Amino acid sequence: MTLDYANQHLYVVEQDVIFRINYDGMMRYKIFTNLRVRVEASFDGGWQKRGTGWQYDSNTGHASMIGLKTGKVMDYTYRSRSCRVCEVHEKRKETVSAHDCCRNWKGTSKGMEPDMAVEMTHKLNDSGCQIKVLHADNDSTTTSRLKVHFEDLEKKDDQNHVKKGFSKKLYELSKKYKELKHPDVIPYLVRCFMYAIKENEGLTDDLREGYKSLPGGKCLSNDALTSELRELVQQYNRRAESLQNMGSTQANENFNQIVGSKCPKARSYGGSSSFNSRLSAAVLQKNEGYTWLSMVNEASELSPGQFTMKQIPSSLTLSNTDKYVVFDLETTSLSRNSDITQLAAASGLNLFQRYIMPRCDISNEASKITGISFCHATNKMYLNGREVETCTIQQGLLDF
Repeated sequence: MTLDYANQHLYVVEQDVIFRINYDGMMRYKIFTNLRVRVEASFDGGWQKRGTGWQYDSNTGHASMIGLKTGKVMDYTYRSRSCRVCEVHEKRKETVSAHDCCRNWKGTSKGMEPDMAVEMTHKLNDSGCQIKVLHADNDSTTTSRLKVHFEDLEKKDDQNHVKKGFSKKLYELSKKYKELKHPDVIPYLVRCFMYAIKENEGLTDDLREGYKSLPGGKCLSNDALTSELRELVQQYNRRAESLQNMGSTQANENFNQIVGSKCPKARSYGGSSSFNSRLSAAVLQKNEGYTWLSMVNEASELSPGQFTMKQIPSSLTLSNTDKYVVFDLETTSLSRNSDITQLAAASGLNLFQRYIMPRCDISNEASKITGISFCHATNKMYLNGREVETCTIQQGLLDF
């Protein structure tokens, strides 16, 4: 917050929205929202056909831009190389009749993602919502295309893609070294690697420290493996600056899962106009929750219908004689692969609480909200800086 008495203006920055307030000495304020909004967002794409990691040949792809503060979809778009109506008429060598054509792309499948990123960023900027920082994967083509159009755009690498890329290289090394074939070894090395990135300013020494031993205290006795691991770390050390403050596209991954439930990859919807409608339904579910369908019906002055009402859980009513348990969980993050870090419950005057030893890293966002952190060096958990007693997930659930 900045107060400029000379110009009698008060500028307030709150959640990336800038308000200019005129001050007239009488404690009366007037809010102007005509300044451009500069936001931080995440971007990621998805395809309606599974890729091999090296070859992408899906005819349809979609992408979303999600605000960091709200976690809601600000914009979405899609690319399709096919249209069933056009293909039927072309096969019969007939004139294509007027229709709602969904074919809007003639390039490669890999080229869809950077094109959608540039389109949505332009669209949001033109509407007064300027993208200041963008969280995206490490695709060099997308980054270079964005830099050409938006020179002042700050790009943050996605921590999930960095983690997946590092894991992939370790699994490739496991084909040569039996020391990496144990199911606990590679996940352990990945945890050490991600922990070093999050907690340390200098990468090289700290990462080497993390690779001195394997789970159970077993030493790395293979000199060739040690050399290759150090070279792998050096590759990431050369781009240490971009790894120091990484972003996350977890919200986009969640949106892609919602899209997958409405456009399953076992079926093809990309060649029909229903694909865009299904994408719109996914956006509504992401932004408004599962009640979006009844909200649409109500806005259209339609009754929800018997089938729709079955999909919406009814509110729970309790009598004074009912006995019930209220419980709550804290987790390492919001992803589907999260671990439980705290399990608490109450039933009348009976209280229950256990802190669970996590098997994966606790995200920075989760630590800020819950106050729970975990130190790999001491193998201990802390609540707001104070050590707490922990147990395994099996014991915690049995106690519950």
